Amino acid sequence: MIRLPGLAHITGRGIWLAALVTLTLAGGAHASNLVFSKPDGNIWLANPDGSGLYQVTLDGSAANPYSSPTQADDGTIEAQRGSGAGTQLDRMTQNGTLLNAPFTTAAPNGPFDATIAHDASKVSYWAITGVNSCYPFFCPGTASSVQVSYADHYVDPSTFNPNVGGWSSFQYPAWMGNSRQLLFADNGTLWYYDLGQSQPVEWRYWSDFSNTVTQGYGSWIEGAVSPDGTRLATVSGEDNAGRYVIQIFSGTQDIRSGDLTGYTPTVSPCEIPAPDGSNGTNGSYPGQYIYFDSLSWSPDGQSLAFEYHGAIYVASFGSLTDCSQITVRQVIASGCDPNWGLAPISPQTRPGPPPPPPPSHHRAPATVTRTGSATTATAHGSAVSIAVPVLIACPAGVRCVVRSS
Repeated sequence: MIRLPGLAHITGRGIWLAALVTLTLAGGAHASNLVFSKPDGNIWLANPDGSGLYQVTLDGSAANPYSSPTQADDGTIEAQRGSGAGTQLDRMTQNGTLLNAPFTTAAPNGPFDATIAHDASKVSYWAITGVNSCYPFFCPGTASSVQVSYADHYVDPSTFNPNVGGWSSFQYPAWMGNSRQLLFADNGTLWYYDLGQSQPVEWRYWSDFSNTVTQGYGSWIEGAVSPDGTRLATVSGEDNAGRYVIQIFSGTQDIRSGDLTGYTPTVSPCEIPAPDGSNGTNGSYPGQYIYFDSLSWSPDGQSLAFEYHGAIYVASFGSLTDCSQITVRQVIASGCDPNWGLAPISPQTRPGPPPPPPPSHHRAPATVTRTGSATTATAHGSAVSIAVPVLIACPAGVRCVVRSS
């Protein structure tokens, strides 16, 4: 039981969050795990309640960190390594063993927020295509694009997105299925894209869910789709982007495939506000840093992991309409980029250093050379003079050869 600072029951607009809560893990969550990064620059695994910590990588550092780890359904982990133009993508097992040579991308000013597909075949990420020094803040005029590559090697972005050069201002791609992505444009629109198509589809608008006359416009920043495709969670900027919360959408249609243009999910009246009681940001738009990050659903879609300001939380939904049945708990005090995986924590034994070479059974013979009244004995490169007559005792296992000159 952990007390979250600054939280209180909020009744306005149907929002509620417990100030003192416990986490009830939904069915099946015990068999899953959270992968995340820590300030030490390494990737870690933990049970959904924060127990059972296991360090995946051992060579990360603040100067050359691993970040943005995500995992496929089979437990394969893909993460970014480094920063800037040299950022590479590393694909590994739960014990940190690389599955292929790390590779870089051609993404200018990226890649960011790399995410592996559920079937471990592909990885998506986004990049800033127009140079703008204010990342990770949100600034007007920043041009960005979403790109997709194979998970184990780089391919040109046009392989999956034929018109990728014509896209602009899309960020934070989230896999809906193995060939469909949810896209965000840092405004009040939601888009989706089926790989191989020429253009993404503009799906929903902020005005579909809110009265923009009385409440103003908002924006969707990033999000995650539940494994069964019936729930969507988003980081949402409300009150004209002055306050950030997590919104939950649900419905009966599986949004992982099919035409969604005529489908509008239901938005829950229960929002998750900032755990510290603030507006969820360090300031006003533009140039603000949003503290919510990396939303990820549990395998059964009943719980949601997320990062808030350098700590990891899990929200459990007993109901999406009765806000008193939603609980939130901080599970990891110092962690970033959580991603909820279907596989349990079961790393293979980490490979150790190679064993030393076995001792040689061949040893050079000791040589004794006699010249007049002097005798020189040489064994393994060392020579000493001895007087004669002499009784030569050879070391055990050494064959002695006596030579007279």
